Amino acid sequence: MEPQVLSLTPAEALEDLLKYFEIKGPPSSTTWIAAILRRLCGFMCPCSPSVLVHMACKSLSVLPIENEGLRERVASVLEDLIVCGDVLELAHIAIQGGENHPRWLYCAPPSFVQRGDRVHIFGIAADDARFLPNELRTHVKREGALRFLEANCVSNLVAQLTSVGLREVSSDAWLTKVPKESSVQVVRKYVKRLEHMGVLGELPDKSILLPATALKGAYRSRWVPASKESGNHIVRVPQPYGEPLWYFCELEAGVVQRSLLLPLKESSERASDTAWRLQLALDAEAGYPATYSVSQDPGHGGSLLNFNFPLPLAARRRLLFLGGLRKENNPYQFWLPAEELALEQQFLREHYWFEEHTKEAP
Repeated sequence: MEPQVLSLTPAEALEDLLKYFEIKGPPSSTTWIAAILRRLCGFMCPCSPSVLVHMACKSLSVLPIENEGLRERVASVLEDLIVCGDVLELAHIAIQGGENHPRWLYCAPPSFVQRGDRVHIFGIAADDARFLPNELRTHVKREGALRFLEANCVSNLVAQLTSVGLREVSSDAWLTKVPKESSVQVVRKYVKRLEHMGVLGELPDKSILLPATALKGAYRSRWVPASKESGNHIVRVPQPYGEPLWYFCELEAGVVQRSLLLPLKESSERASDTAWRLQLALDAEAGYPATYSVSQDPGHGGSLLNFNFPLPLAARRRLLFLGGLRKENNPYQFWLPAEELALEQQFLREHYWFEEHTKEAP
């Protein structure tokens, strides 16, 4: 039986949420959706992402907001919660009495991590109980799904957070490690696995991710139904229940000859992260590496980075942690302090083969 999350009138629901979340701004903002998702996670996890998104949409539908494209927005904000560390995503988990979903979500324990002048707060308590005392909660700042405190907002902040039961995580441990490999090494590894371990046979209702070209088309426009394509491609296959499955496939005239389910069994990565990194490697090897542009943001003392391809969790977490998103509902634009730019450009180049796009002189 589905839990009844909100059974109030729109006005009553909005008033109740205003009091509980202590958040300003329209109820359709990323900050609002993130708060509602956290509350649902506190009651529902462990569960699959699709179930959580469904219940969040059902809860939000009683509020006076625009419902068009709501599911996509909620799914995007849930992705931010995973990146920020509020929610843990585990693959290949079977729960007794439930379906064998390839992905299950769990609440991370209330924690904090400090870097520079910010102390990031993440995690969700059981039943979404408030784990910060009033004195600290009033100082919490929110940027989309991020929650943080200025390190000097109160005296002995770290000691206070520890005293109320939050665990401290080092920045090195919180930033997901990524192996430093060349694009050639990554492509060869997966091609070899596909040749030796790939499953023979066609996949139904598949869509493929087209390789990059000099035209640098938008990511979403690169997903198309398979037609007459040949070669190695990233493929997505929908399921009746749960999230789509990701594969690395060998195609001939649009027909799958052999397929390799992602991620690999020994990997703890998410399927989408594995697929995106592999596609970045394939594009780099073909001579069309993914690009990003850098523009100055003098009003905030840093730079804006605009990407043309989704960032895997490890890269996205670094950019959120070190700077943050600049625009609401734009997961492809990040802000970085000036002193962090050079090191992060090196990270993007060495681990994901991104190149900075510079305008050619007329």
